[in-house]
Amino acid sequence: MPVKCRSNCGRNAILKRPKTGDSLCKECFFWAFETEVHHTITKGQLFKRGSTVAIAASGGKDSTVLAHVLKTLNEKYDYGLRLVLLSIDEGITGYRDDSLDTVKQNRDDYGMELKILSYEDLYGWTMDKIVAQIGKRNNCTFCGVFRRQALDRGAALLSVDSLATGHNADDIAETILMNIMRGDVARLQRCTSVSSESEGSIPRVKPLKYSYEKEIVMYAYFKRLVYFSTECIYAPNAYRGHARAFLKDLEKIRPTAIMDIIHSGEQMMVNDTVSKPIRGTCTQCGFVSSQDICKACTLLEGLNKGLPKLGIGKTSKVKKALIALSTEKMSTAYPWISTNLDTPSLAEVRDVLARDLKKTFDYVDVQVVDCPDLTEEPFFLAGKGLGGETSLIDLGGPPYLLPLVKRDKVYDFKQLVKQLKVTPSLLMGACAGPWPYFGKNCEGVCNVLVDGDNYFKSCSYVGKVTDGDEKLECLPIPDSETRFALMANLYCSQGKPGKVLKVNCKKRTGKKDFITAIRTGLAAGFPNKYVGLGGAFLLKEGRAKQHVMRDFSKTPINTEEELNNWLTFHDMSAPLVAVGTLISNEVPDFDLRVQHFHSFSKHNEAGHYHYDTTPETVEYLGYFNVAERLHRVDKPKQTHQLGRD
Repeated sequence: MPVKCRSNCGRNAILKRPKTGDSLCKECFFWAFETEVHHTITKGQLFKRGSTVAIAASGGKDSTVLAHVLKTLNEKYDYGLRLVLLSIDEGITGYRDDSLDTVKQNRDDYGMELKILSYEDLYGWTMDKIVAQIGKRNNCTFCGVFRRQALDRGAALLSVDSLATGHNADDIAETILMNIMRGDVARLQRCTSVSSESEGSIPRVKPLKYSYEKEIVMYAYFKRLVYFSTECIYAPNAYRGHARAFLKDLEKIRPTAIMDIIHSGEQMMVNDTVSKPIRGTCTQCGFVSSQDICKACTLLEGLNKGLPKLGIGKTSKVKKALIALSTEKMSTAYPWISTNLDTPSLAEVRDVLARDLKKTFDYVDVQVVDCPDLTEEPFFLAGKGLGGETSLIDLGGPPYLLPLVKRDKVYDFKQLVKQLKVTPSLLMGACAGPWPYFGKNCEGVCNVLVDGDNYFKSCSYVGKVTDGDEKLECLPIPDSETRFALMANLYCSQGKPGKVLKVNCKKRTGKKDFITAIRTGLAAGFPNKYVGLGGAFLLKEGRAKQHVMRDFSKTPINTEEELNNWLTFHDMSAPLVAVGTLISNEVPDFDLRVQHFHSFSKHNEAGHYHYDTTPETVEYLGYFNVAERLHRVDKPKQTHQLGRD
C-alpha cells in the first residue's frame, strides 16, 4: 500500500527526507526545502532589499540549486534582489572547462549576468601548472586560497553587496570536524556563521547552511536541474575527504549527526579574552588578510620564485623566507636613465602655441596663469598644482604588450617614487592598469599623490570592457592598490601651486587632434630641441574617439590591422578629464612614446584619447607645465613601433 505524504496533502509520498525521516510527496518536499532556505535567509538577515548578490557558480549541484532557489524565492517573496553569477576557472583540464559549460547553461536558463575569472589571468598560473610543480599532496591548499581571493576579486569587480556560496550542512560539519582535529577551534566561529564579513570585505552568506547534501541532490533530481557531477581530478587526496568519509559513516548510524555537529560548532565560541588574528589588508594585493602579506601572495611568490612549498611549512619559516624575498624585491631597482630637457619659459611656449594652434582651431586662447586648484571639479586630481621638480617618465612600452603580453611587467608607484627622489610626488598620466587587481587587462588613468612610505592617495581610474557584451566601465582604483603594468607615460611634480600654461581651444578646423597640434607646434617653434609638457585637459564640449583594450590576446598581434581588431573603439562624450605627457621630438636612444593621454569621466567612460569626433562643437581646456627632466625607465631591449598611436 502506498505511503501517504506526511503533510496530509492527500498525495502519495515518493521520498523520505534524509534530514527528518518524513515521507513526502514531491510538491511538499519542494515546499519544505525552499521554506527552510527562506527561513535561513530571513532569520540571518542575509540580504537587504535592492541589493546585488553574486552567486558563486561552479556548475555543481550546490551552486546550481542555490541559483535556482534564490531566483525562486526572490520572485516568490519579493526580496528585490539583483542576482548575478560569478565563476572561477581554476585551469583544470577535463574538469573545470566542462563544468563552465553548465554554468553558462545556468546563465541562459535563469537569465542572470555571468562573470568568469581565471587563475591564469589573475595569477599567471593554472592548477594544472601548479600541480606539475608541487605534486598532488598540497594542491588543495593552493586552490582553496586562490579561489577564495578570486571570488573576492570578482565580487569587487561586479560591485555586489554580498556573495552567496553553496556551502551546505555537510560542508560545514566537515569543516568543523577538520578544525577540531587540527586544534584550530578559533576558526569555528567564522566557519559556522551563516554570514561572514570583516571591515573592507564583501559579506559572504550561506543560504544552504542547514540543507543536507542528499536533499540538495534530490531537489536537483526532481526539479530536473542541469548540473555537473564529476569530482575534481585533484580532490581524492584532499584532507577534507577523510572528514567527509567519517561524517558519512556517522550519518548512516545517526542521520541527525550533521545538524548535531553544526549546533555543537555554533556553541563552541572562543572566549573574547583569547587573542585572535586581526583581519586587515595585505600590503601587496590590498585584499583581506590577518597577516601583512596574505596567504595568496605568499603562495604566489613561492611559485614565481621556484619555491612552491613557501607558505606550506611552519609559520616561522614562512616569515623568514618572506622577509628574505621582500628584501630582495625592495633592493631590485627599475632600470633607469635620465637626461635634462630644454626648458623654454612659459611665456615663450605661450607665444609659440598661440600662433600655431590657429592652424587647427577657430578659437585659440593661450595664457600663463596661476594654476587653479586641480583637486576640485572638474579635474578631480590628487594634487592642487603642477609645480616643483617637474619631469616626464616614460616607463616600459608597447613591446611589453605586443605581440604577446609579458605578465611579469608589473610596477609599483611607491618603488618608482623612491628612485625618483621627489617628495611629495604627484604622478599623472597614461598607463596600463593593474590587471592583477582587476583580473583582466585595462586602461589606466594615473592620478596619485605619494608622500613617503605611509601616504598614498589614489584618484586613479581604469577603463575596461566587460566580458561578452563589452560594455564600457570606468572604475576607481583604491588607495590600497599601488601597482600598474606594462607601460606608463607620467608627468611628475610636487603638486605645488604656481604658474602654468592655460590652453583653451574651440571648433576644430584642421585635421590634427588637440595633443598632436600642441606637440607639432612645439616642434616647429623650438626646432632641434626637446620640450616636454605634462598636465591635464578637459574635453568640455563634444565627443572623442577613444579606445579600450580587450583582455590580453592569446594570439600574437603583429600588424596594425590585428591591433585595431583587438582594440575596442568608442565615441565618448564630454566632460572627459585627460592626463598625460607629450614631447616635441624623439630623444635619440630613448625609444619614447611622444604623446600619450588617457581620460576618465564621472559617467562611466574612460579610455585612450585619439581625437574629437565633433569638430564644430568641440571645446578643450587644458593646464600644462614644462618638464625639466626626462626619465626612461625599464626600456625594452627589443622594440618596435606597433601600438604607439
